[in-house]
Amino acid sequence: RAGAAASVAGSAVDAAMAVGRRKILFEAAESLEAFYKRADKRKIGAAAKQHLDMSLAFKEKALEESTVQEMATQAMQTLGDALNDALSYGKVLVLPTLSLPPAKRGAAPEWMDCWREKAFRLTALASVAGLPQVTMPLGVDKMGAPVSLSLIGARNADLLLLDTAHAMSRVAPEAFAQCMQKDSGTLRKERVERSKEQGNRAFRDGEFYEAVQFYSQAVGANNGAATDPVLYSNRAMAYLKLGNFQEAERDCSQALEIDPSNVK
Repeated sequence: RAGAAASVAGSAVDAAMAVGRRKILFEAAESLEAFYKRADKRKIGAAAKQHLDMSLAFKEKALEESTVQEMATQAMQTLGDALNDALSYGKVLVLPTLSLPPAKRGAAPEWMDCWREKAFRLTALASVAGLPQVTMPLGVDKMGAPVSLSLIGARNADLLLLDTAHAMSRVAPEAFAQCMQKDSGTLRKERVERSKEQGNRAFRDGEFYEAVQFYSQAVGANNGAATDPVLYSNRAMAYLKLGNFQEAERDCSQALEIDPSNVK
């Protein structure tokens, strides 16, 4: 039964995430419209202004098309019911808080848009489905990025989540630290090759943001100092596709430092 419910939840995720984003836009417009109309637009940042304008435009359209709210409610109810059913009888869903490393400061707008889209699929899952969630930090990875776990439970399972997080807090950070330390040469080589191949596959499929993440994992597997210039040159090509020219130039320079004859 839980497996079937999880399958239903998976098929509903894309639709629910889309309407969940629309719901957030509508609620932002509802709560901030009065303030935004009175505010001095010159003192509002460009990104915030863009999101507020988008929210207000969506609200106006949504009011004209009342079915939008009905669709949003139905899709989120489907996702919430399926997940709630799958997590009944004391089950807890454990998943990464983010499916990818944090975006770097100063990243290109196209990069940030892609990052938000991918991050939203996990960070908004519980709120869109109407389920409780607890997030607990674990530590930092090889590249210094923070890592955390999120626990999601069925409706009214708040105490269960808190008890589970309390129990895991005694062992999870230590287990994570041990995993970071257990990094033999063979395991590193396998991790590098696996991440490199995943990056190549993502690049061929036009998933350039994912390609950067996989190549970065390969670099990070060698404690952030890969000796294979192809990792840097491949990541540079993915950066170029995303319009992140500064990072692309840095990777090209790094590849040439390792191998000055590297034409690629």
